[in-house]
Amino acid sequence: MRGDQILDDLRSDIGALLSDALDRPVGGPTAGLCDQVVRECWADLSALADRDAAAGGDPAYAYRSYASFRAVLVHRVAHRLLDLPDPDDALRTAARRLSEEAKVRTGVEIHPAAEIGRRFVIDHGYGTVIGEQTRLGDDCYLLQGVTLGGTSIGHSSAYGQSRRHPWIGDRVEIGGGVSVFGPVTIGDDCRLEAGVRVTFDVPAGARVRLVSVSQVSLAPARRVEVHSVSPVPDGLLVTGAGLRNLTPALLNDDRTVASYLPVLHADEQSIRCGVPTVRAARARLLGFFEEATLALCIGGASALRDL
Repeated sequence: MRGDQILDDLRSDIGALLSDALDRPVGGPTAGLCDQVVRECWADLSALADRDAAAGGDPAYAYRSYASFRAVLVHRVAHRLLDLPDPDDALRTAARRLSEEAKVRTGVEIHPAAEIGRRFVIDHGYGTVIGEQTRLGDDCYLLQGVTLGGTSIGHSSAYGQSRRHPWIGDRVEIGGGVSVFGPVTIGDDCRLEAGVRVTFDVPAGARVRLVSVSQVSLAPARRVEVHSVSPVPDGLLVTGAGLRNLTPALLNDDRTVASYLPVLHADEQSIRCGVPTVRAARARLLGFFEEATLALCIGGASALRDL
């Protein structure tokens, strides 16, 4: 299928959505709106075909078969309805209805008010939710199961009083199963790898990855958790909550101590550890003891390989 044929089909699809939402044929001022959405969607489709290996660089194939692209297309239409001068309740309802219908068809939920930049790609996408106040910059790429939402259940009485959802910079890649919660900002050129949960600002150019595939808390009386384990010169930096007065140790698979780690500095949010006095090559777990009791145990920490 030639590019001009795809454009004609895009224009037909988008025109039909607009006509249904506005309850009148597309024409006059809305013809310009249709052309604007077509340009946006063509850029999205081209980016999807270029960046998704499975699409093989073929925009016609992606257009005909990718439900994730359909979710983006419908959002472009719904968002532009809200951009019309003084949108009334009927337009807001129509925009939300488009969003809800796309959620059922594609498994992707994007609030019509979410602001999304150019050349936006959702790959697979099922289970992805993008909240009302979310902003995404240009050239962002999302996989499936991504949540860009709030930290708690909102209340109508507080509507519009504060920001609830993330702002994402340009050229940000977000892997499968990632959750970004709250009024945080993710800088340009960041990469959020599969499974991470982000509730804090991330500076531009950063790579956020999951360093523990499992975390078992054995101290139910108080909050003890590890957010990251990172190699630093001559040791590890552990960040989290409730870490003061904990003693870190490398553990064997049966949770016996292979070697304790010297604590160079500790407070509630971090522990700076030195290298173990005894090399524990077979250690697979990192434990944290409160006096003689194991308070927390994490597994799969790739930083342990450096010790």
